[in-house]
Order: sequence, then structure tokens, then C-alpha cells
Amino acid sequence: MSAGLGDCTMSDLRKLLVIAHAHPNLQAGGAENAAYALHKAFLQRQGWSSFYLAASGDSTRFRNKQIHRLTLDPEALFFAHAAGQSPDARMSPFTSSLDLSADGELSRLVQELQPDVIHLHHLLHFGLAAVAALRQWMPDSRIILTLHEFLLLCPQGQLLKRNGELCEGPGDKGCQCCSWLDQRDRLIRLEAARELLRWVDLLISPSQTLVRQFVANGWPANSFCVVENLLPQWIQPSPVNQTSVVGDVLQDQVNSPLHSVFGFFGNCQEAKGLDLVLEAFALLRQSCPHARLQVHGPVELVFSSLSNSPFSGDQRYLKRLRFWLQELEGSVELCGPYRQEEIIERMSGVGWVVMASRWLENAPVVIQEARACRRPLLVPDLGGMAEKVQPGVDGWYWPAGDATALAELMERCSMHLEEWAHFQQSMQATASATQILGIHEALYL
Repeated sequence: MSAGLGDCTMSDLRKLLVIAHAHPNLQAGGAENAAYALHKAFLQRQGWSSFYLAASGDSTRFRNKQIHRLTLDPEALFFAHAAGQSPDARMSPFTSSLDLSADGELSRLVQELQPDVIHLHHLLHFGLAAVAALRQWMPDSRIILTLHEFLLLCPQGQLLKRNGELCEGPGDKGCQCCSWLDQRDRLIRLEAARELLRWVDLLISPSQTLVRQFVANGWPANSFCVVENLLPQWIQPSPVNQTSVVGDVLQDQVNSPLHSVFGFFGNCQEAKGLDLVLEAFALLRQSCPHARLQVHGPVELVFSSLSNSPFSGDQRYLKRLRFWLQELEGSVELCGPYRQEEIIERMSGVGWVVMASRWLENAPVVIQEARACRRPLLVPDLGGMAEKVQPGVDGWYWPAGDATALAELMERCSMHLEEWAHFQQSMQATASATQILGIHEALYL
């Protein structure tokens, strides 16, 4: 094996193996951050040891079929996902980049580690067949899967049609958006996904939204448990934003009117609706020229990734994005991508966190981050976003897809300083790390 565990396998500790589709240091994202935060927390939890296994796209550094360890992160193990996969193949929950033979590296790894619990946080690059293999090799281990999106129902993972309409899931005619799947493949895909229930002990969802979609598509409700994603313990409300006196907040705003500063955070792809935010901000500027917008995310990456896309929908989004960025040049601050450890500093410079996702979402980590930073949210009245935000307590809803309605809401927010100040008191803290870890430990045992 490329990476032996050596003296790390301590018999007096319960062993946790967390498996994810990426490491947050190599690919930032909500699911990666949540999985890695759980791993790091159990590394420090009394009575536990933890290891983290993730895919890496760096095939020059990590060869296919082999598992490697990094010196700087000794509990993190990596395998390279198959080079040259097509975008469609990457969206398949079946494909595994690992050798699943009985004498392959994954088998030898788990045989040596003997994990008491295997907690998967995605199936991309790992594959459904790998879960079946783990169950065969580790019949006494508890296997848990956290679902971060709808990949087992939707080959695209978002239940969003090519025309932008929401999808309820595969019907009798299958998935019309996925031309590469014929009717036979669709049926096999659905049946294989349901076989997952034979191999795992429990499915975790960070939201009721996801559970409702799966149950509506025939999955048993008692297979799921809803548990909030874990944030790193160092993400705490910023001391400068915590106050018990609204008057103090109002006074602080005299020199820094954050209530008219809006921030977009995260992925800038079409499903996240950055173009809607830009359009709404352009409308807002007509009545509130003092308002400001910050975009925290890899905008440049969108242009490079979509410029060669064969999908006309992607090209239309690219044109809209380019148009609004040119129209608003000098009015929008493009702050670039960020690491999760920077989120407190980044959010301290905005008053409102704006989301515009076109899909249902599940449990966006940015909502937890905003609540931890006491930054009220403006979110579409849709899916996990609406589930996680209480109007008048954590923020406000706006009709999904309606840039004009969002602009009107942003105008109201810019005009009412007292309302923003009151949110500093009313915003509810997310579940504590202690609570979330306690729930996970109970489920593990």
C-alpha cells in the first residue's frame, strides 16, 4: 500500500473513517468543508481516532488506483480520480476511481484500519460499488452516508431541468435532461441507487427538504436522520458584531453603514444565480446609489470553465454574467475566491448575505456561516434556503428567480437601518459543535 497506517491504529480508540469526494484544501465547497470539519473534530474527541479519505484531481501527484498520504496532513489519505472523465461520467454515482478487488488498496486500507464507523459524504469518484464492497469487507462496521444533494435521484444532482424549471425527480419517461442515459440505463440507475439501503445503516440529511424529495420518490422515511452540518469550531460570531443593545449597533453604523452593503458568497455557477443578484443590484442602484455589492467567489473560474461548454444554457448564462459585470463595472467589488477560515473577516465587511440559487439547495453552509457571523440573509423562497431562514429573525425571503423583487427587498433593507440593527439581536445561533458532535456520536454508536 502506498500509505501505511503504522502506529496510528490504536486499539484502545474507536476508529472513524470519513470519506469525501475532495479535500477542502484542494477543492473548496460546502460538502468538503463539512466532512473535513467532522473528521478534525473527532480527531480531538476523547476515545476516537479519525482518518479522512478523499479524491484528488491531481493525477500527476496521486496515481490512479493508489492511496497516498500527505506529510502535512498525516490523517488525510488521497486517491486520484480517473483522468479524462467526461462531465457526464463525473456526475454518475456508479463510477469508482479505486481498485475494488479483494486485494486492492481500498480493501487493504480498511482491513488494516478496521474502522468502527465509515462515514461517507458523497459518492462522486468513490461510487456505489465501493459502498457495496465496504459492506462486504467490513460487515461489522457501521456505514453512514450524508447526502449533500440529489445525485441519487438526478444525474445532475440538482433536480433542475435544462430550461431552468424545477424537477420533481425521474418519472415514467426517465430524465429528459440526460441524453446520454437511455431508458434501460435510467432504470438500472434507479434500482442500483435503492440498493444502497441494503449497504448502509443510516442516511443523514442536513435538511428536511432533501428528505421530502427522496420520500416523494419512493425512499422510506425511516432511513433518514436530519442532522445539521458541522462548522469548524473556530467559526464563531465576530465579537464586534455581538451586542445586546440595538442603540450601540446604530451608533456603530454612523461611520460604517453596513446595512446598505450586500455580499454574495460561494460558487458562481448558473445554479447559484449570481446573474440575478447583479441584475437586482443594477435596479437597486437607480434608487440607492450609495448601496454596494461584494462578490466573494471565483467569478473568473466561471468564464474559463463555461467558455468551452457545449451546452447552450451555459453560454446564455455566460453572456448574462458578462453583460451585468460590464454594466456595473466600478460598482461591484469582485473580492475573489476565499478559504473558509477567511469567512468571518469577509462577512464582517457586509451587512446582508444574498443568495439567489435556482435549485432547491439542501443545507447551504453559507447560511450557517452567516448566522454565526450575525449577518441576516436574503434568500429565495425555495427548498433548503427557505427551510433554514426564518423571516424577520434571520433575514427575508424573495420570490425565486425574480430579480425585480430582490431589488425591491434590497432597497427596503438599504432604507431601514433600525431593522438591520434589530437582526443583530434576533438572529438565532446555529446548533453548537458540541450538540452536533453529540448527535453524530450517538448515531455512530
